[in-house]
Amino acid sequence: MLRHFDRVNIIKRIKIDGQWRYASVVEQGGEIVPDVVWVRGVVESHPEGSYTLDWYENGRRRHQSIGILRHAYEAARAKLRSKGSPSVADGQLTISAAVERYLDRSKLAAAIPPFSLIAPS
Repeated sequence: MLRHFDRVNIIKRIKIDGQWRYASVVEQGGEIVPDVVWVRGVVESHPEGSYTLDWYENGRRRHQSIGILRHAYEAARAKLRSKGSPSVADGQLTISAAVERYLDRSKLAAAIPPFSLIAPS
């Protein structure tokens, strides 16, 4: 089981009632929905603000402003690598290791030309 200090989260800093606050992003199908966040248990659209990494380091919560969403994925991946996140926790593959494996296989699959059917002779 992953502990809170083994994760890196992508959140969004938005303006609510005139103050800047952090909000959880909405995910659908394993992807973050751009500019859509949870506010007080309700899904809301917030085009203002920026994406931020959220993680624990030495028992303290840390934040790093990233800006736009497309950079947040790579920044989260780099942060997990720099933290030395284990690939296996309690005998199970971690999410970060699964993402790495998927991305590596996707690149490999894209490099292989499609299989063409050969008619039997």
